[in-house]
Amino acid sequence: MTGGTVDASKAMGVMTYSVYRRPRSPLDWDGVRFQGLGEKRLGVQSGFMYVIERFKQLGAAYDDGAKALDPPFAKLAAGRVDGVVAMMEKADQLIARQYPGQIERTRKVFEHTPVYLMVSRQFYAEHPALVERYWRALRTYRASYDYRRYQLNNP
Repeated sequence: MTGGTVDASKAMGVMTYSVYRRPRSPLDWDGVRFQGLGEKRLGVQSGFMYVIERFKQLGAAYDDGAKALDPPFAKLAAGRVDGVVAMMEKADQLIARQYPGQIERTRKVFEHTPVYLMVSRQFYAEHPALVERYWRALRTYRASYDYRRYQLNNP
């Protein structure tokens, strides 16, 4: 926090969640709501509380019974769920390895979620220079050639 608001420059990274479906499925995500969501559910890994809360707000039925990434995609490939919402990088790797041609990502991103290192007020009070040095190093790394190259190769 800086001045009472979240300081995005202090995020460690951004997690991108995408919607996945079977090819030719009517399921789509327009950035606000789902279209073509059939009678089945959306799959998501257990513990992805933010995604689950969004499903509840949207009134979408969901299956969060799997701790790992593969089971929701196996259910999707088998037609047991209509779609899956998952972290894009890992999901894309899994699909390329195990489900090529069987599962595709929709065009609109479901959510971009910044991830922060949590620092207690007590720790910050005792070590403010250390914490500020960490955040400076993070900003410096993000400005580096290596990080920009990584970002270009991992959209």
